[in-house]
Amino acid sequence: MSGAVFTDISQVDLRMEVTRQFPFLHADGTRWTVIKSSDGGAVVFELIKLAAGESSFQLSIGEVQPPKQKTIIDRKDAPDMMCAYNRSGILDRQILILDPVYANVVANEPTPPTITNISLAPPDPKCKLECPLAIVSSAGVCEVRGRKDDIRRYDHVLVNVSEMWENQYSAKSQKNYDSVEDLTKYYSNLIFTVTCWTNSISEDNQRTLFCGTRSGLIFTISISASNSKILSVTESDVKPLNFLKYFSFGDQNENEFLFSASIAGVCKVFRRVGVSELKEVATLWGVKDKMAFHCVEVHYDKDNNQIVAVASKGSHFLAFILTPQGELLQKATHYIGNLVITGIQQLEGSQFIISTINSHTMLVTINTASTPIQIESNEIKNDLDSKCYEVLGMVTTTNRVAWIFLQFPINLFEHAFKSPTMLTICSLNVKDALETMQLKVDSRFCEFADCAEVVRCTYLKFGLPDAPPYDIFTENTFNNKFIRQLKILAIVLAARISYFKKKQRSEDMFNTQKEINNVRKVLEVHMAYRRLSHLATLKEFTRVQKISSAYFRNKMVAFCQDDSIEWMQHVRQGFVQRLSDLLKRTEGFNQAECEQCILCDDYINLATGACKNNHQRPKCCITFLQVPLFGAIGCESCQYAAINDANLLKQVLCPDEPISCPLCDGPLTGAKTLIYFDKPN
Repeated sequence: MSGAVFTDISQVDLRMEVTRQFPFLHADGTRWTVIKSSDGGAVVFELIKLAAGESSFQLSIGEVQPPKQKTIIDRKDAPDMMCAYNRSGILDRQILILDPVYANVVANEPTPPTITNISLAPPDPKCKLECPLAIVSSAGVCEVRGRKDDIRRYDHVLVNVSEMWENQYSAKSQKNYDSVEDLTKYYSNLIFTVTCWTNSISEDNQRTLFCGTRSGLIFTISISASNSKILSVTESDVKPLNFLKYFSFGDQNENEFLFSASIAGVCKVFRRVGVSELKEVATLWGVKDKMAFHCVEVHYDKDNNQIVAVASKGSHFLAFILTPQGELLQKATHYIGNLVITGIQQLEGSQFIISTINSHTMLVTINTASTPIQIESNEIKNDLDSKCYEVLGMVTTTNRVAWIFLQFPINLFEHAFKSPTMLTICSLNVKDALETMQLKVDSRFCEFADCAEVVRCTYLKFGLPDAPPYDIFTENTFNNKFIRQLKILAIVLAARISYFKKKQRSEDMFNTQKEINNVRKVLEVHMAYRRLSHLATLKEFTRVQKISSAYFRNKMVAFCQDDSIEWMQHVRQGFVQRLSDLLKRTEGFNQAECEQCILCDDYINLATGACKNNHQRPKCCITFLQVPLFGAIGCESCQYAAINDANLLKQVLCPDEPISCPLCDGPLTGAKTLIYFDKPN
């Protein structure tokens, strides 16, 4: 596959599996896109110009050095894996750098820990330190790299920020910690999550880098080829940090600001005073609503002498007006409907183009002169079926916007991902009609034994953004019974880990942890389908919902069967088999104690199929397993099902005192929980 001119569609060879498309605007005004593809296992990165001319480069970068102190970061605290800062992006453990100086693509398949954030410094021909690169790994380690002998390779480590922090600050404290809590707090300051560079370069060729941590610290670091050092550490209650954006205006960047946001949804603005000091000047959003900021765009309105910042939080478009000193004057929120905003680009002045996850595009106009701010949005009509398209990328040129859409077959899951796909490139002038070009892409892929891997690879292959982080023990994540049941199973497995830990059986603890990871994987599969549910017809979606939604009946969990949905069948069978094998092979429990009567607490004799009270074993299931470490689950008085309450379940597993029903204060029953893996009659 070679670079090609998009004006001649017949010369574009896209027969290979297309896995990523990244459009961007070059410094000279031309439009480019990067396509990552594979053919027979080989991975190819192509830099394709969207105008006359062609170019293709393939470079590499060294591996990330492992951290000195191993630190585990929960997924909910990790930055989004699909991100783009400055001219850089992350491709599923691979780095993609769009270097405006040499127009090069840098790609890498690093060894664990995986890379979660990268930031490339803006170019400056006068600076000897050309475009250093900041890399943050999943272990919270931050490195700054440069090019030494080969300008195409970022294999020269200029500084390890974690080690720099150790050298400058730990020597003073001499690591005298009074408790484990103090030690944990100290090392939490070393878990870096996000970085961004300034535009300013000092006379001695030093660049400035901001690094944010999970604990809310913002490091201001001076980077040079020989003398890098931490200038200051600013404490902030914006934590865990997952977004930093530098903005400046005026002569020689005399007004410098840093926009920071956390996963919890808090967003604040800092002003840079002098070389090292950051002063908090405004709180754009102070409510911890667990909705992270995305797509933050900032520009200076010279006519009205004010700073205009826009952002998105889910389905809300936010606008903020700030003084030239960074103080918040007013803000406004505009709800665009039941749509998730995936991109914001400034068109001109106070006009913005926004894209949503299902191909809706809108023109948003902000009246900054009015009080309060007035925001209007008008949908840009197109002939694209919103059920079949996803917006993958968006770049703006002068009064024009270019998108790349990817068309899905409506019966995606019925054909097990083997249907051909249409790649559609659209160029839009707001005043004119939509211009559409279609390219057929052969998107067949190989068979996978693990359906979770199929859905994951498919989801990433088509370039869709990752979903927001979620916690499997958060009940209100999705109001879905199937999701709740998987959470319950995770709690059961967690209880087994506690038992094995008490018995000092490390191997069984390790195997059980693997099963918990499988539960999380099944959750990811199901949630991935929910995010793609709008691609299916209403009839198909309703049917799949009925199939995937397990239900409570006689205080048991039922997994339903339907052979027409291949992917769900794989998920169910694979997960059930893993959990069944786990419970059966667990040592320390008598096989006869793996089943307990549903009417009394006596154990069932597997030979006779009945308990001592002659209560017969139910015949409505094939696989019938008792979870012995599970406690009380319901109230006999009001029939309250405590099994729906994750927090109450945790208390049930290790009760400090008798637990009462939260509805009627009656005692919760001591009956065991029965888990059925087959559909009851």
